[in-house]
Amino acid sequence: MEIAGWDIAGKYFNMPVYALLGGKVRKKVPVYLNLGSGEPKTPEEEAEMTLKLKEKFGYNAVKLYPFDWMRDEDEIADHVYRFRQLIGPDMRLMVDIWREIDVPMVKRLCRKLEKSDVRWLEEPIANDDFRKLKEIHDSTILPIVSGESMFGRRQFKEMMDLGAVDIINPDVSIVGGILELKEIATLAEISYVKVGPHECNSSTAALNATVHAASTMPNLDMVETFPWYFALGDKLSKNQLQVKDGFIEVPDTPGLGIEMDEDFLKSLTYVPRGMNSWEGKE
Repeated sequence: MEIAGWDIAGKYFNMPVYALLGGKVRKKVPVYLNLGSGEPKTPEEEAEMTLKLKEKFGYNAVKLYPFDWMRDEDEIADHVYRFRQLIGPDMRLMVDIWREIDVPMVKRLCRKLEKSDVRWLEEPIANDDFRKLKEIHDSTILPIVSGESMFGRRQFKEMMDLGAVDIINPDVSIVGGILELKEIATLAEISYVKVGPHECNSSTAALNATVHAASTMPNLDMVETFPWYFALGDKLSKNQLQVKDGFIEVPDTPGLGIEMDEDFLKSLTYVPRGMNSWEGKE
């Protein structure tokens, strides 16, 4: 509702949402490739997928999920290192641990991943214990990312005040909407923390909302994208945002700048998602 309100206001005043937020500081936002999880893949298979998508969309950064099918820390470290060698040194590489419970193991793994030039380590543990998160943060030179499932600026302020993260990844669909996302980013800016918005709940309307907010952030890092959703996005929207050369241009049209295909939306049947049913779906 909050996101829809900004779209309505922008169309009423004939202004793009970023202008209502105070104006953009960039014409396009950098994005990264979420390589996705699911079936086990070798480093060679992941590298092949990555390089094909890099050629098509110009991605300069990619994120892996090795914990989805591996548990041994040495095996994970070797997998990431081999993947790094295959994609080369120029592409930024991130690793998503996705909330481990073994803190000592995470600390050891961090040290082993340093040789792979990992750009950030995401969600090493659940974000319900900021002191343990800080313990991991202080044990490694790898930048720590957290916040994708958190709501509201107060939680983020507590985490940043404690010095537990280097980058936060709030999701516009979870934190409370566009304004809350922007205000969280402002708190991060004065805390010398960067923002890498999470983007899993929608790669159409929510991605447009994120891009508008992100364009106003001086401390923006990168915005997450899922190329697996682009085909569905072309059905949901008549003018889906496009990734080109690793960036998305910020729409200058009124509102969010997205036109949804209402006929296609009406043809869909709502199916509730289970706890483990998000992979590969919009």
